[in-house]
Amino acid sequence: MAAFVVAGHGGAEFGRGLAGRRICVAGLGVSGPPAARLLAAHGALVTAVDSREDDEGRAIADKLAGVGVRVLLGEAAANTLPPGTDLVVTSPGWKLSAPLLAAAAQAGVEVMGDVELAWRLRPELPGGGRQQWLAVTGTNGKTTTVRMLALMLQAAGYRAVAAGNVGTSLADVVAEAEPYAVVAVELSSFQLHWSSTIQPMAAVVLNVAAHPLGWPGTTARIAAHKPRSLPRGRHADADPTDSGSAARRRAARGSSARATSSISSRTCAKTS
Repeated sequence: MAAFVVAGHGGAEFGRGLAGRRICVAGLGVSGPPAARLLAAHGALVTAVDSREDDEGRAIADKLAGVGVRVLLGEAAANTLPPGTDLVVTSPGWKLSAPLLAAAAQAGVEVMGDVELAWRLRPELPGGGRQQWLAVTGTNGKTTTVRMLALMLQAAGYRAVAAGNVGTSLADVVAEAEPYAVVAVELSSFQLHWSSTIQPMAAVVLNVAAHPLGWPGTTARIAAHKPRSLPRGRHADADPTDSGSAARRRAARGSSARATSSISSRTCAKTS
């Protein structure tokens, strides 16, 4: 099966390329339904799969059917790559070894997360330019930090919101009719693993600890995932003394990240 290739990595060109494409959304937890709706709104032929066959799963399936998304429930459906799939958008909690994801890799089908999808579909702003992201990652303190950051941006007059791992779907955020100028984005190592092109305006790694070890597996691997929010973005290391700092600095040196700077009114339009 040929890989799904769309010219360009984002914006209107990527969005237009989704029309008529067969796209599988893997998982219908927090991130799956918004991603499915966003893809359907761009004309994609969406099949969403989930292992749950309970009342909640069936209710989600009924709602998605209303916007043209086909939903397949059950273990067999969740383990099987739908025939003819051009692209897989996976929930961040799915393991690399999941049969559907393994089948996609074997077939040469691109797999991305909902964060990557949202990044590529960021809206144009009325005053010019595109929505900007400020990324926060690390083991502890992400949610508190992004919520505080969003409040600071709002107090400064920006149309801003906290989204991502904090609970608000980025797929919903980028689909807003009145676009947010800037988004404070909480990113987990799971979400970063499936993100290949995101380039936030600025990013920070708060800390790295060893306790989320079910996946991706080791402190070293977690530290390697964290700087994925940094390439070609401005970055900062909030706590250079913690145990994961050395690993982060080694990874950041290979990311071509640059020094952090403040938001400019030239790139983020304030609310009127």
